[in-house]
Amino acid sequence: MEVECSVRLPPRALTGIKETRGERYKYVHFTALPPLFFDLQEDPGEFTKLADDLAHLPLVLEYAQKILSWHMLHDERVLANQMLTPGVRIEHKGPRS
Repeated sequence: MEVECSVRLPPRALTGIKETRGERYKYVHFTALPPLFFDLQEDPGEFTKLADDLAHLPLVLEYAQKILSWHMLHDERVLANQMLTPGVRIEHKGPRS
């Protein structure tokens, strides 16, 4: 079976894609689009989006939590908007403009 798909997405929609999967389910999180959730056993081709199905909501939230927890543990740890100055340990510069 051959499937073609044409989708127009803004460039920022494809930045920050995060995915996690278990033995049965796959969750995909986008920065600027709704998430995707698939049952890989029932739908190995990933054609049926389950993220909006209320019956799957607890699983969708569980997988979203997995991604968030992973990032909190492994993401870059930077002191953003901070500046070291003489006599002061850390000075807050405020948000970037």
